[in-house]
Amino acid sequence: MKFNPSEEYILLSAGFDRQMCLMDVRSTNNMMKHCLESDIEDCHWDEHDTNLLWYSTENGVANCIDARKFECNILNDFKPHSEAVSMIQTNPKVKGMLMTGS
Repeated sequence: MKFNPSEEYILLSAGFDRQMCLMDVRSTNNMMKHCLESDIEDCHWDEHDTNLLWYSTENGVANCIDARKFECNILNDFKPHSEAVSMIQTNPKVKGMLMTGS
């Protein structure tokens, strides 16, 4: 679970039920879901554009989603590893630099 760094009420939650949820914690009725093909390993807000979030999965995929179109908009989809991508991180000082680990 991670809060958006620029909007402190927006929470990103991901679990082994193959779903990511984005919610405004001020309201119990405001939640969006994004279903995944496999279990999520890691998720991370992009420091350079806090509308973007990155996530990685157990099947070796790393994706970027625009939170404003959370349920249907994958901006980047690539497979950096043949096994699970256990961590994903953007570089806070270098825009566009992404690191993954397996």
